[in-house]
Amino acid sequence: PESIFRAGDHPLAPMQSPVLLLVLTAVLFLALPGPAAAAVTPAWIEHATTGGELSGVVISADDSTIVAGGAQLICLTRDGQKRWSGWSGEALDISEDGDYVLASRGREVRLISSAGKLLWEQSMEVPITEVSMVPNASFIVATGGGRVLALDQSGRGIASNDSLTVSHVHIMPMGNRVLVTT
Repeated sequence: PESIFRAGDHPLAPMQSPVLLLVLTAVLFLALPGPAAAAVTPAWIEHATTGGELSGVVISADDSTIVAGGAQLICLTRDGQKRWSGWSGEALDISEDGDYVLASRGREVRLISSAGKLLWEQSMEVPITEVSMVPNASFIVATGGGRVLALDQSGRGIASNDSLTVSHVHIMPMGNRVLVTT
């Protein structure tokens, strides 16, 4: 049988026409799903009630509590119902069940209850940049500059350490080790 294709016209050969290539590229592009952000519709929105920006957010491991922090703290349920707002905090952590919120602002570290009650506040000599606590909030650390301060759930100091400038701190979930990066 005689071939119906001339040399270079085989369907699998490289395309010779830039217009055809452009049309096929446009069809392929339009057939792809759009960006994920275009399909996201917020379930709820909560606006800050004071000036300033929100700079962080934490969510409890059981998904019961969300806390956004910055110039103010806003504590919400998973459904977006406001529990409380006030205080302030840049570095944040939250207990596994959402019963405790750990927040720092400047040189102060605070432990706040899920009802928004300040349980205690401790001051460090340097601005605090990171905080961490074990899932049940029984062991807490705060760091700033080259200082690491370890506290118990009542805010009583357990130990402190001075080292190189600390970038990050995190307590291992079992509470028996503190990871510090410098």
